[in-house]
Amino acid sequence: MKPSFILACATLVVGALLPAGATAQTGERALKQGIQAYRELEMESAGWLLRQALTSDRLKADDRRAALCYLGAAEFYRDRRDSALSAFGQVVRMDPEYRLDRLVFPPDVQELFEEARRRTPVVRVATRSASFPPEGPGMPLKLNANTPHRVVITFESVSGDVLDTAFNAPVADTTTVLWNARGGSAQPTPVGGFLLRVSSVDPRGRVARRVELPVHVTRTPVNPVAIPDPPGLLPERQPAGPAFVRLGLGIAAAATTYLITPAFTADQAPRLVLTGLFGAAGIIGFWEAKPGRPLPDNVVANETARAAWRARVAGVEEENKRRAVGGTVHVEVGGARVGEGR
Repeated sequence: MKPSFILACATLVVGALLPAGATAQTGERALKQGIQAYRELEMESAGWLLRQALTSDRLKADDRRAALCYLGAAEFYRDRRDSALSAFGQVVRMDPEYRLDRLVFPPDVQELFEEARRRTPVVRVATRSASFPPEGPGMPLKLNANTPHRVVITFESVSGDVLDTAFNAPVADTTTVLWNARGGSAQPTPVGGFLLRVSSVDPRGRVARRVELPVHVTRTPVNPVAIPDPPGLLPERQPAGPAFVRLGLGIAAAATTYLITPAFTADQAPRLVLTGLFGAAGIIGFWEAKPGRPLPDNVVANETARAAWRARVAGVEEENKRRAVGGTVHVEVGGARVGEGR
C-alpha cells in the first residue's frame, strides 16, 4: 500500500476524532497534503485528502476554491470525467470569472475546466442602491453571463412568495435590466424588505445557480390634494320672503290710503277706489312672487356650477390616486448571496 494513501486514511481518521474547534486546521492540513499528493502524481491519495479538506465548514473561500481545482484535476487524471466536471462546476458557481493557473494545470485540464464553464451557466450581477420616481425607469441591474443562457429575475417576499417576474430572457453576454420595484404592472410600489432572485437556467430548464439580493424599498410620502369645496348655489325656487313683502306693502298702502283720504275729500269713491287698487296690487305682487315657483335660469346656472365642480373633484381624485403610490422610490441593496440551483 502506498505511503500517501496510508497518510490520507490517517488524516480521515484523525479528522473524525478531532473536536469541532479543530476542523479548520484539519481542513487546511488536508488541503496542503492533498496538493502535495497531486504534485507527486498520487491522484487517488490527492482525491481523498482534498475531499477531506472540503468537509471542513471553516475552510476559507480561496482555500475551498483551490481544493476544488486540484480535486477536479485529480479526478480527471483518474479518468473520472464527470466527477472532475462536477468539481470544476462548483468553482464556476463560486466565481464565474475564475480561470485555472496555466503554470499549474496543463492544457488538457484547462480544456476540461472551460467545458465545465460552458456546462455551468452563471451570471454575475452588479447593482447599487437607487432612487427614482414611481413611473421612472428604475434601478439598473447589470448582468454578465459566462455563457449564453436564460436568466430569470424574480421579486419575492422574504417568505418566498413571488410578487413579480422582472426579467425572463436569454443573456448572451452582458445586458442591463431596469427594475422599477413594483410588485406588478398595475400595483403600487410595495414597501419593506424583499429579495431579488437572479436565477441561471440551464438548457434542461433547471436552475443551475441563484444570486439573492436583499432589497429594502421605501417611498417618500406625498401629501394629498384637498377636495375643492362645493360651489355656492342660487335658489332654484322662489323664496317666500319677496311674495310676503309685496303683499305687505300692498296692504299697508291700502290701509294708509283708507285712513288719510278723508282728510282731503269727503267723497268716498276715491277712498274706496284707491284702497282697492293698492290692495289688488299687493295681491298681484304676491302672486307674481309666489313661494316655491321654479326659477329656470337659476336651475341652469346651478347645474353648470355643479358640473364644473364635479370635474375639479375628479381631477383631484385622480391626482391623489397617483400620489397614493408614493413620491420618490428608494431601494437599498444589501450584500449578494450565492446559492446552488433548486
